[in-house]
Amino acid sequence: ETAPLIAETESNYRDPDATAIEGIQYVRDQLCFPVAEGSFEDEMGA
Repeated sequence: ETAPLIAETESNYRDPDATAIEGIQYVRDQLCFPVAEGSFEDEMGA
């Protein structure tokens, strides 16, 4: 399952839409990672 990506961005000096788009892209590209499908304990036979 996945969850929606939610990010909040603000800038007093830039276009709000451009700021929001770039903020969401940064979060998506830099802060999101694949979720592990198993556990290391499964691999160890625990």
